[in-house]
Amino acid sequence: MDAMAHHRTIRRITGALALGAALSLAGAPSASAHTQADLVAVPAGTQTTITLRPTHGCGGSPTVEVAIQAPVAGAVAGEVAGWTATSEPDGRGNTVLEWSGGVLPDGEDGAFPVTFTAPATVGELLVFPSVQECENGETLSWIDGDPASEYPAPRLLILAPGSEPATSIDQVPADAPGRELLTGIIDVDNPSGSTTTSPQESSTTATGDGGEQTTPSSVGATDSGDQTSSADQAGAGDAAGDQVSEAAPTSSEDSSSSTPLVILGVLVLGGAVAVGVVLIRRRPSGAAQ
Repeated sequence: MDAMAHHRTIRRITGALALGAALSLAGAPSASAHTQADLVAVPAGTQTTITLRPTHGCGGSPTVEVAIQAPVAGAVAGEVAGWTATSEPDGRGNTVLEWSGGVLPDGEDGAFPVTFTAPATVGELLVFPSVQECENGETLSWIDGDPASEYPAPRLLILAPGSEPATSIDQVPADAPGRELLTGIIDVDNPSGSTTTSPQESSTTATGDGGEQTTPSSVGATDSGDQTSSADQAGAGDAAGDQVSEAAPTSSEDSSSSTPLVILGVLVLGGAVAVGVVLIRRRPSGAAQ
């Protein structure tokens, strides 16, 4: 593969991965036909060959090119009769494999082998994003991180050394590290670090670097709760105000209720003064001397 064709293939797969992230968040419908690998798990550190098997073309149009990004260095594209196979590093630790020049009819299953040394990390999940080019110019991008989506990326789990390769998840030991990653929703760029939650239930969204961000729905829920709390507090304040208003008399009620006491006090004081005046006038003049 010349340099220009190699970079074009890398751009195509990278663009497909970006599209796949958007499709995964949107929730693509399931399909009955996938591009699958013949193995789902292999022992760590072994020389391994997995075969990617496209099961259909593009709505009747045959497949004329297949590109796969193997997440390991030194992977080799196996020979396929009638096709030209190439293998090139992408400079990021991956290997870009491509088969071109052949024709795979829409109704036939393909077989594109990839040979590599399995990593030594038990429980690591390898994902092989793949792209099919069809004769009519359409592209099928098998790069989604949801295994139930329309275009899921083929994935491979690394088992403990000495384990038997598995052709289905039923053959993977129940206690095998990372087993849940074979069926969970993953971040294709960081599959072994993914949180396997569905997009609908998740309050966070995995980002390309394996991090998380708050979803708008959770923010909205918080805002709604704050508004409800404010309304409740306002209602509680109004109720408390009503209770205070009922218990405390108004200023007019205070004035009207104290008026008879004032009048009574004036009358008593006036009577006392009158009695004093009468007593002084009756005192004998001799008493004054």
